[in-house]
Amino acid sequence: MTIRVTLSEMYRNNRDDLRALFLGEYPPFFYRGSRGIEPEEIPVFAFHSTIPDRFDSQMAFLADNGYRTLDADGLLDTLLGRKKIQPNTIVLTFDDGRGSVWATAYPILKKYGLQAIAFLVPSRIRETDTLNPNLDDVREGRTDMANILARDSVEPFLTWNEIRTMHRSGVIDFQSHSSWHHSVFVSARIVEFANPAFNGSFLKGSLNPVIRKGGRDIVPESVDWGSPIYEWGPGVGSEKRYIEDEGLTQILTQHVQENGGIAFFNRPGWRNTLCGLAGDFARRNGERGRFQTTEERYADIYSDLLQSREIIEEKIGKRVVHLCYPWYQGCEMAVGASRSAGYESNYWGVFERRTINRVGNDPYHVARVIDDYLFLLPGRGRENLRRILAERVRGIAAQRLAKRNSAGGATRVATGS
Repeated sequence: MTIRVTLSEMYRNNRDDLRALFLGEYPPFFYRGSRGIEPEEIPVFAFHSTIPDRFDSQMAFLADNGYRTLDADGLLDTLLGRKKIQPNTIVLTFDDGRGSVWATAYPILKKYGLQAIAFLVPSRIRETDTLNPNLDDVREGRTDMANILARDSVEPFLTWNEIRTMHRSGVIDFQSHSSWHHSVFVSARIVEFANPAFNGSFLKGSLNPVIRKGGRDIVPESVDWGSPIYEWGPGVGSEKRYIEDEGLTQILTQHVQENGGIAFFNRPGWRNTLCGLAGDFARRNGERGRFQTTEERYADIYSDLLQSREIIEEKIGKRVVHLCYPWYQGCEMAVGASRSAGYESNYWGVFERRTINRVGNDPYHVARVIDDYLFLLPGRGRENLRRILAERVRGIAAQRLAKRNSAGGATRVATGS
């Protein structure tokens, strides 16, 4: 793998972040460590999974340098001027409700007296009678570190029992990340077909598609091989949605099944075969898919967001009025739907010309930066931007190599992330 390929992938996956970096749109302390956070600025950091050693060093850095953390209500009150901002105030957020929030982040946050917000996808969370092990169990000799490091791969999401335990502690503030964290098709253009290397999980990329089956929408754990994959966008961040023709899907999946199933994808030109079948179907039947109306699209987004907050409120008995957009991507239709569904703030990624929050900013457009940049905060032990970017390039190269090896030479579906 060449450095050129790695940088190209890094740009595609992180173009908004990199644009802000190289145009100097991040606050001055990103580039010059001697500059402190401005009096009314509030950086918000976005995490996903956590690794014990790294997360401990990040939280130790914050504690040693006197940083304070806010929960979601605290940030809202500060942005609206209802609460006076304290020096060195930041916000820590976790997307997806991954298992490492319990296994790793929660014990370490307790250790350093810090708080965080975790945005949940309630459709992915299950009920259990027991608690999985975390770092507290390692310290007390009840489990070993291997179980902690394996949590996100063995059981990727938190359980309701773990969530209720953390909620009662006050260390983690649980809010909404939509009901399904799904994607929708946004055009009639087929860009790929589901195949053995296909991974439709949002944990792996930007594709977790809603599929039309029997006239109903489902978000399947797996997509039938041969299913057409159309251009897609984030489920609650796209103002249009294309509803595919189930007849075409049935023809393609049936052809794969009748021609060897998994063995079909070992044939040279399998993709051309499926494209040909799709073209023949279109010539015979015309365009039978359709786009949702504006009213239908709004209703779908509203229903998803309302359902998410209602489930979380019922499960843990707390007020849920803060939303984080999956993949950092929302739209103004979603902002309006979130207001109607009872949300009081929306969290995104970086915006054009705004990467940090200030008192008086619109709470429906909270900007966040990735956790890699936490060590750019002013203080003892601060790292420099060049080193952090170099580490990101190496990390992306390692991830790309791991994906190639796990694919075993099979054709990979595009992730679009």
